[in-house]
Amino acid sequence: MKNRIVVFLVLSALLIGCKKKNEKIEFTLNSLTLKSLKKENLPKQNMYIKVIKTDNSVEEELAVTGKYPSQYTLPVKFGLENLIKMNFYKHTYFVVLYGDSTGEIGSNPINIKDYKILYPLDMETDKDGVGIVLSGTWR
Repeated sequence: MKNRIVVFLVLSALLIGCKKKNEKIEFTLNSLTLKSLKKENLPKQNMYIKVIKTDNSVEEELAVTGKYPSQYTLPVKFGLENLIKMNFYKHTYFVVLYGDSTGEIGSNPINIKDYKILYPLDMETDKDGVGIVLSGTWR
């Protein structure tokens, strides 16, 4: 009986330690790539991407890219003026594509549970025909 209790306590400590370790892992975002856009009947306009962090229904805008004319070809890579540290284990993030005349074109949530993390440099999001790639590093 004592052996089972000891094994249970050791396994519990390991699981708690793993969870805490994940909460400290950050992704440093340095660029965004608009990979695909499958929306029809959009007018010619300038498009841009916003990165938004949400916590308890409070939104914080972390980055806004430069503008890109919608009639040009894709993919297009947007650099960021400042590197952004993102902790996907603690916060919820959205990558949102906007047009200057239509407003929001598409919003892609980033749910870390959808990814198998092998320390990639790119994370691809795709929802409702809007494909955006986040490029950066893990620490």
